[in-house]
Amino acid sequence: MVNQNPDGQSSYRADVEQNIADSLLYLLNNGSSWGDLTVEDLATHAGIKRTLFYVYFPDKRSVLLKLGHDLIATTIEGISKGWLVRDNGPEGLRAELESWLRTRDKFKMVSKALIEGSNTDPEIRAFWEGVSRSVIDPTSERIGRAQADGNGPKGPSAAMLAFCLVLMTEKVTFEGLLDLSPEKAPMFDALFAFWRYALYGS
Repeated sequence: MVNQNPDGQSSYRADVEQNIADSLLYLLNNGSSWGDLTVEDLATHAGIKRTLFYVYFPDKRSVLLKLGHDLIATTIEGISKGWLVRDNGPEGLRAELESWLRTRDKFKMVSKALIEGSNTDPEIRAFWEGVSRSVIDPTSERIGRAQADGNGPKGPSAAMLAFCLVLMTEKVTFEGLLDLSPEKAPMFDALFAFWRYALYGS
């Protein structure tokens, strides 16, 4: 009689799923467009048959969402828990913004694929909006405190300022700012100026 080992089976399944997810990450990081990628591409790179792919994932969207959940677990949660909690003045804000961009660099192509997919797929759109919200909400709270202290700009609501700031920052990062190289300094300085104004009014 064959000895069944549920734990071993679960471990094997997790390993195959991670292999497929790593294949998607590799292909995205090496120039493949999310819209052009197929299940066949993922299966081939993972070294499995196309039919076997469907044992582990129903479609390529599910693989992207797995990478998205990895993004949350390893990056977004860490950012949002400590994001703008301390008021260390403009220089502290600058350091936090730089850290945010550096931390997200590892997943910039996953984020780009999620944004691309959200244009046509409601499930991906809902997921990506949740990712953005995890940073928007603490930003809104911090701007609200600044406004209450008389430091933030008067007029716009904290929630709307936070929404626009985070979405603007996401757009700027995909224009090549994530590497924070010296030639990108003017772009970062301009981005930082908007954040400084929203939190300190100057």
